[in-house]
Amino acid sequence: MCLLKAGKKEHMDMLADGKIRCNSLNYFRSIENKGRAFHDGDEGLKGVYQSDKITLKITTKDKVHVIDSSNGLTGVVKFSVGLDCTCFCMHTIHAGEWSHKQIPETDLEAFKNSVAVPDSLAKFGDHVWVIFDHEKFKERLLIAVDREKLNIEAGLVSYVDFSSAHGMVQSDRIGFVKSSEYADEREFRFIFSGRKMGSPFVLDLGSLQDISKVMPLDDFKRNMKIEFRD
Repeated sequence: MCLLKAGKKEHMDMLADGKIRCNSLNYFRSIENKGRAFHDGDEGLKGVYQSDKITLKITTKDKVHVIDSSNGLTGVVKFSVGLDCTCFCMHTIHAGEWSHKQIPETDLEAFKNSVAVPDSLAKFGDHVWVIFDHEKFKERLLIAVDREKLNIEAGLVSYVDFSSAHGMVQSDRIGFVKSSEYADEREFRFIFSGRKMGSPFVLDLGSLQDISKVMPLDDFKRNMKIEFRD
């Protein structure tokens, strides 16, 4: 797995200097940010329910009134929670649905295309910050988290089709589930909690120049190659 982040060059340079800028999930879903590349009104998703599987019952003195989808309830019902935490998001290059599968030679091009950096990443900016040593990045991140007395959760985001999904999100996955319309982002998230933090909140890891690099997005896409060792 390769971790990278796209954005403006000045912001990517800050990351290379170890200044990890985080924002709250409430910030990402705020109506004030609608139309911006990072906006998602369903951040902190807790549940998705299809209207044809919902029945609303209202009990009065002499009768139970039933309202179902045939009586005007339409569309998808979604629940979100306000999480008192901040989030740092990155793009990942990983095998995805190809993981743990034997890939026949006839499917190699399809596999390569599936892990290629999507053109849509350019909506965030024209430069990328790429981490080359994930173990050292993890070590420095955990040192900073311990120093700031924070809790951390990290993992890949799951993408679901809201037009068919039905049910609650597992408690340990809240903050890590998004609509399939964002699947091209292939996010890996770090969620920090444990104390009051501002939005934005900057976590200082110290210089990361020795384990990462900032470059134009087009250069990265042009020079990225996948090789299979014997």
